[in-house]
Amino acid sequence: MTELPQYHFDRDDFVKVWEEVFGDKSLDVIDACISHITTSSFELWCDADEEYYIEYLPTGVTINWYKGGHLGRTNTCTDPDFTLDDFSKFLTQLKEELFMEAD
Repeated sequence: MTELPQYHFDRDDFVKVWEEVFGDKSLDVIDACISHITTSSFELWCDADEEYYIEYLPTGVTINWYKGGHLGRTNTCTDPDFTLDDFSKFLTQLKEELFMEAD
């Protein structure tokens, strides 16, 4: 398996898109990773090394970053062509599923 680049997105861009989508719910998403939550289309988890993962199950595209408190740090993506616009759509769908399915 080929090692992914250390930064798929510029960290500032990663954080900006994340905060635009989640706003005050950012910590809830981190908690969902810690709790290993699965929605209808996403799986969220973290490992003992504080690597956080969100996988879009239909395509297998996975976003990863290091440490919950360091959002965007050494972020990776399994799709080399994944853009910031794709990331925004990915997070928006996650937000809808994570918080609407919980209601």
